[in-house]
Amino acid sequence: MNLLLDIWKSVRKRLVLVLAIPILAGIATAAISFYFVTPLYQAQATILVQPQNADTANMYTSVLGNQQMLKTYAELIKSHRIAAEVASNVGASESVNQLLDKVEVNIKNGTLLLGIAVTDQDPAASVKYANEFARVISAHSKELVNAENILIVDEAQASEHPVPVSPQPYQSTGVAVVLGLLGGVALALFAELVQRNKQQQLRVHSMQG
Repeated sequence: MNLLLDIWKSVRKRLVLVLAIPILAGIATAAISFYFVTPLYQAQATILVQPQNADTANMYTSVLGNQQMLKTYAELIKSHRIAAEVASNVGASESVNQLLDKVEVNIKNGTLLLGIAVTDQDPAASVKYANEFARVISAHSKELVNAENILIVDEAQASEHPVPVSPQPYQSTGVAVVLGLLGGVALALFAELVQRNKQQQLRVHSMQG
């Protein structure tokens, strides 16, 4: 109880400092997020990889085979061949490598679904790219893996009011305020400790003198 009381007294003594740090941190973070960081938008198309091995007598082998097939398609989607065709079809201005940097393929746990997410500064472009990746891999499944087993479940949809995935100014500002407050309290306690040490040293010197 005495420790908490000492902490409160130290913080109250330097309350301006303790409050100034989180306020300044919040303002700076909000300004950077709103005015200096380019917003990024993400769109996702979902495809279903239909199982090829329907052998119920050996379910373990069937599951492993399907998991391997999912991983194969995930790698194919991010291949230069697929990306080059997507870039050509949509008339992309960036290089194939730049386009691949925007693509993320997620295997949805416990399912045969693959999510193709594309992040771009232009929300319409992210939708267009995600859907084109889904169409291209579906069209070439027979050629690449000798199986026509891709079904486009959900196409990416354009939104009238797209929300960026990055930055998230309100969340970032909140985190900055909390961290700034913790930093302010820590600084106040450190200043109090330094002050008490100096006072103690002065008392020792005065007694020795």
